[in-house]
Amino acid sequence: MTVPGHGPAPCRLMIVGERPGYAEAQEGIPFVGASGREQDLFLELNGLHRSQFWITNLCKSYDPDNADPTLVDIREWGPVLEQELRDVRPVFILAVGRYATRWFLGDVDMDAVHGTPRHSAKAPEATIIPCYHPAFGLYDPDAKGLVYHDYSQAAKIIKGKISAEPVVDT
Repeated sequence: MTVPGHGPAPCRLMIVGERPGYAEAQEGIPFVGASGREQDLFLELNGLHRSQFWITNLCKSYDPDNADPTLVDIREWGPVLEQELRDVRPVFILAVGRYATRWFLGDVDMDAVHGTPRHSAKAPEATIIPCYHPAFGLYDPDAKGLVYHDYSQAAKIIKGKISAEPVVDT
């Protein structure tokens, strides 16, 4: 079962997750399960709402084992995400989770990049904001603060309260 992206297009805001879960496969809409409810809470606490975003996943196929996306999955679905980027034309992209983040930024360490603006050749007109996945905070209560921090930073960047220019290591 596949779950297409959802939301207004074109749209200046995009959320890219990893792959749909069971609830998403049942409803046909990304981020409507437990992680989606957690994400909605983090967005709303920061003055944002999912209706402002095009919400999608790197891989559109549901895996009943909830397996991480494979290279085969990413090769299969990457062109679909590329077409979504062309159609939606986002200014800001929240890359949620390590697979979405690495699709945009290459082999990076989430600890090093989360919550900070980046640029990517895959979306040269957009600012990429890597965020820990809301499921991380659901499975590890100690990580919930990190996830909230990322969404808070993303909201500040989107609202122009902090710079969207990537940090450059000199």
